[in-house]
Amino acid sequence: MIQPQGNNSIDKYRDRVSKFSSELDLGLVIYIIKQSLWFVAAFFLISLGIAAIYLRYSQPEYESSTLIQINDNNQASKVLQMTKFDEGDNKIATAMEQIHSKIFLKRVVEKSDVQISYFNEGTFKNNELYSSSPYLVKFNVKHNSIYGVKIYINFSTINSGTLSFTAEGKNYTIPFTTSNVVSTPHFELSISPNAELDNSAVKSQLSENNKSYFIINNIDNVTAALQSKIDIKLINEAAGTIQIKVKDINSDKSRDLVNLISNEYLKFDVERKSESSKSIISFIDEQLDLVYNDLKSSENNLQEFRKNNNYTVKETTVDPNLIRLTKIEDDMLKVELDEKILAELQQNISKNKSIDTYQLISLISGTEYESAIKDYTQSIQKLLLEKEDLLYMVTPNSENIKQINFNIETQKKLLIETINAVRLRYKSQYSSLTQKYSEYQNKSVNNPDEDLEHSRLMRLFSISEKYYTMLLEKKTEFSINKAGFVSENVILEEAVNSGA
Repeated sequence: MIQPQGNNSIDKYRDRVSKFSSELDLGLVIYIIKQSLWFVAAFFLISLGIAAIYLRYSQPEYESSTLIQINDNNQASKVLQMTKFDEGDNKIATAMEQIHSKIFLKRVVEKSDVQISYFNEGTFKNNELYSSSPYLVKFNVKHNSIYGVKIYINFSTINSGTLSFTAEGKNYTIPFTTSNVVSTPHFELSISPNAELDNSAVKSQLSENNKSYFIINNIDNVTAALQSKIDIKLINEAAGTIQIKVKDINSDKSRDLVNLISNEYLKFDVERKSESSKSIISFIDEQLDLVYNDLKSSENNLQEFRKNNNYTVKETTVDPNLIRLTKIEDDMLKVELDEKILAELQQNISKNKSIDTYQLISLISGTEYESAIKDYTQSIQKLLLEKEDLLYMVTPNSENIKQINFNIETQKKLLIETINAVRLRYKSQYSSLTQKYSEYQNKSVNNPDEDLEHSRLMRLFSISEKYYTMLLEKKTEFSINKAGFVSENVILEEAVNSGA
């Protein structure tokens, strides 16, 4: 008789369980567990030990932060109604990139105390002293091999001791006193007690004979390290607020660096915005020297003419032809002056590849020929702004920067050609005025030559005087504009230690 297949499966399962129970030795299992307990206990003890050592000797990391509100305003420009060059719409993003750039952070490092680090050497970890160091070091590096080298310092008295270090495979031990400069092939330095600490605290720390040393840091390495520690976040776009954070194993250092970054950016912002005014003022000063010489020369010529010809200024009514000649002379001198300015600009653009285009735009603005070259100056300005924004993200040798430089040079060439066309028009106008001057001069038979010569010298002196006065007025305007560049950015919250 055939039995159901389901009953066979149940019987087989019962057989396997019965065999397993008969073969299992419960005593053996208990023995194995007892033998393995010490492995489990050792694992937990080692783990706890590693955790305790890590917590005891690892360096905690502290974080400090500050808030800055980004604004952009110049009251002097508003008062003088001067042209303002737009820096782009997203000033907050520009500010964040500037603060995070190596160029700006290197400036911060140069003005900070982090170029030299002070330590107490311990068994498992070294404690950075920073501002709590009982001594301070001022240094001048002679050889780059000294960067990053531990220079151990041992005080025998509060005012003297020895320095020991290893550089380029050689060991050095050098005595020092706090009143003298230590000079070696690698550096010059002077050591003095920390004036920020009490004398009793300085003496106490120096008498403890801790194994102390200091390290002179490479400024580029410190800048790169600071760039990796800084974090900049946008907090409120509408209010224009950003947060700057710096992490470091020393809480005082992180706080001081954040405060220095925020305050230094306010100065950096003012300096950057006033660069254009500085460049223009420098150009005006150069022109003032040249025009002053012309003014002095024309004044001397006028006085010499009056003296040699015993000429007295006449108050009587002059001939109408003389009035016309005077007007034509004025026009001739004005055209000649404008053409001369354009010639100097064209020469500077052609010969000087690094000409300040901001200066060029400012000088051309407001002149009669501005409309003829306005498009080119605006194109150059736009390319310059685009280049400045890219330089915060790419290197000067990148393809994008090369392309922009090429476009700037192309616009400069077109600008030169346009200036040349304007100059030709001025020359043609000057030639026409010269012809008219000759015609009226021939008609002025009733006027003495002395009157005509005197009138010509007076016109030369008057034009030079007006030009000199105009330059002085422009210099005053740009000086006021420069003084008006007070940073509108506001530090809303000083840096504080947020903890490890």
